[in-house]
Amino acid sequence: MDENEYTNMKEIANLFVDATSHKVGRELRDCGYRDDQGRATQKALGSGMAVLRRDPEHPQWVAVVWNRAKVCELLQDFGWMKVQNDE
Repeated sequence: MDENEYTNMKEIANLFVDATSHKVGRELRDCGYRDDQGRATQKALGSGMAVLRRDPEHPQWVAVVWNRAKVCELLQDFGWMKVQNDE
């Protein structure tokens, strides 16, 4: 697994115009990838949309990270506009 392939919702939101991690989370929930408590569903984990990652410094902590490409594709399919880079 490429370390850059998965990230948090805040980083994904930064790629889109007027997006926040909360808006990304609601979209993922509405598509069945998050539950009402904000946890990744079996659908998300089974499809590779999300994975669980342990913190190396605190092995008891587990975080959900999201597949950057898959989430971006989903959001764009729903009409979200990516931020334009001037580079």
